[in-house]
Amino acid sequence: MPEGFGEVISGGEREVRYEEVRRLLTKEGIADEYSWYLDMLKAGVPPSAGFGLGIERFTRYVCGLDHIWESSPFPKVPGIP
Repeated sequence: MPEGFGEVISGGEREVRYEEVRRLLTKEGIADEYSWYLDMLKAGVPPSAGFGLGIERFTRYVCGLDHIWESSPFPKVPGIP
């Protein structure tokens, strides 16, 4: 966002290439635990992607607030129970 309000959204795309996912899971030593997922990839999974919007960050920008905790319905402020 402009005016120094920082990042408001982030996004990502799921890896759907079987060989790449298998390589990464094997590298981490957890390929056996995710055999069901590898089977699903073998059968074919369409690419998917998405994004997340930080609603408190967006509210802070829209309202022109100084601190992100001011836009939260349940802020965690140090020293205040």
